[in-house]
Amino acid sequence: MNRCLLLIVLFFIAFPAAQLPAQSNDALEYQLAQLDSDKYVAKDDLVVFRFKSLLDQLSQTFVDDKEQIAHATYKVKTILEQHGIKESMLNMMEGINSVFYMKIKNQNYNEYLAAYTTLRIKGISHQDSIKGLQDIIKPISLNQEP
Repeated sequence: MNRCLLLIVLFFIAFPAAQLPAQSNDALEYQLAQLDSDKYVAKDDLVVFRFKSLLDQLSQTFVDDKEQIAHATYKVKTILEQHGIKESMLNMMEGINSVFYMKIKNQNYNEYLAAYTTLRIKGISHQDSIKGLQDIIKPISLNQEP
């Protein structure tokens, strides 16, 4: 477990604050949908609504706000691409959203995203990385009050 914590700390040192590529007046969910697609995305596309729903859910689960979640997710997408790993932000967000079956106090999205990124860079699949995060959460959630 200490090794995992060390990897997370190194992640934050190596990859400081994440930012979406350009300032835009468009909603975060639309920006994410555009960046996640290699084709045109309409503002009323279902994927835009899915990103909005995930941003809402994740910002309620974690201490991070929607903007922090969007920036961090985009940063991880670019990091994974630099390592030859193609993964959609929608898939990452849905995966991390599935890790929690109950709210656990003071959880930081970046910490789970860092662990996910570390696993992916080590060659572990998306599905197995999410399963690994779920296995980490089980003991923590057992100690939480309902």
